[in-house]
Amino acid sequence: MGVENALSAAVVIGLNLWISIFSDLDSHAVQCFAVGSLVALGGKLLLGPCLQVSNLTIPAMFLMAYFCLMALPSLMIYSEMDHWARSNYLWCIQSVLVTFPVGVLLATSCFSDSRKRVAAYAADRLHITAGDVAFRRIVYLVFWIACGVAGVYIAVSEFIPIMKLFVDYSAEIDDLSLRFSVSELPRALLFALAISRSLLIPLCMLYLYFMWVAGGGIWRRDFLFVFITGMIIACLSLERAPAMVLCCMLLFGVAIANTQRLFRVKAIRAYATVASIALVVTGLISAIQYDSEADLGEVQDGVHHVVVNRILLASARTSAMAFEYFPTADRQLRGQYIRMFCLLTGREYLESRYAPRLVILPVSFVGDLWRNWGWPAVLLGGLIAGFGTQAVQVALLRRKSVISAVFQAILILVWIWLIPGNAFGIVTTSLLLCSSVGGYWAIGKSLGFTIQNQQMPQRTTQPTSARVAA
Repeated sequence: MGVENALSAAVVIGLNLWISIFSDLDSHAVQCFAVGSLVALGGKLLLGPCLQVSNLTIPAMFLMAYFCLMALPSLMIYSEMDHWARSNYLWCIQSVLVTFPVGVLLATSCFSDSRKRVAAYAADRLHITAGDVAFRRIVYLVFWIACGVAGVYIAVSEFIPIMKLFVDYSAEIDDLSLRFSVSELPRALLFALAISRSLLIPLCMLYLYFMWVAGGGIWRRDFLFVFITGMIIACLSLERAPAMVLCCMLLFGVAIANTQRLFRVKAIRAYATVASIALVVTGLISAIQYDSEADLGEVQDGVHHVVVNRILLASARTSAMAFEYFPTADRQLRGQYIRMFCLLTGREYLESRYAPRLVILPVSFVGDLWRNWGWPAVLLGGLIAGFGTQAVQVALLRRKSVISAVFQAILILVWIWLIPGNAFGIVTTSLLLCSSVGGYWAIGKSLGFTIQNQQMPQRTTQPTSARVAA
């Protein structure tokens, strides 16, 4: 903990000194970033294990991701903006560095021994319980349901974008229309496909990975089969996000399995392998999305585009667009175009291609809150995000069983996914609710089965290794 805190302090102080001395930013931007970053650092030091990145807690990972994807890039975007709303933009972005730790602190005070729970979970070693083994039937059922959804998508779709690698569609449809042909499918099917690719398949993959790590090589074949099948399903519509989600969840899974030794050689090799797969696949998708005859150079350009424009800068840039387009209260939307509210209230549901500019497209959760309700929503949003991440961390994660580790990895990415997405996006909100409620149910069910097994020894005469093999 001491090494991480010292390193964090050095990075934050060093960044502030470099920005104030060597950058071309005005004093307003320098002061704004200094306030946000130093308060976030103080919150990290105050909350101890709750915001330790090395503990892989949900709040810590969210705050680190927000700092890298929003707080730092917003300085560059601010310097490029010439709109008078850029001051509000920068202060809103940096305000989350203040309100988020406050939310974590509030949640910590609502649970007894929160810091001890978090520290104990981080120090626990991954282990297989009887409940984990019993859960395998549900996992296999969920996987085949996800495959069934993908099968329905293939059967219903007139064109499958990835098939243009094997079938010449040029006489029937151009590359651009083919890329967006998926949007013509029924909403229910698109929603089911999104949940399958973003939650169900990653859940199965992570379960089998953790069982392999903790239980031995007998699970390796099933893990590889599910991972490869999941990547194929993720790439069907030639969208980058599903493939990136699957790889990122596996990346977090590798880190969770090596919490006590995050940077040992074996773990670093695993990180490099998964990251390489993610970059190659998403770079290939970027190259062939709109061009059926992409070459190696275009794949390399696609990798650069994904890393720089789609990961590092996209959230801050789209958020700036929201501030420029909805700068004042009289132009803000007051929730009238939020699709979730439209479905619940029966109002008109606008498709993205027919909606007015920037009213539906993802503009980051800060940009979405601003374009709907302005300053109050941004301040409250950061507070709720901090409270929610810490509440989920403390309430769900007690013992590092396989099921707990699975939902830890899923919840980390789902909360991070909120950063570039809309605050009330249907898929984003559904993933948050499903992973939180599903995690609470699955972890409780697994724990209950384990306790029951311990109280009935005649049913558990086999050693753990034999039960895992079964």
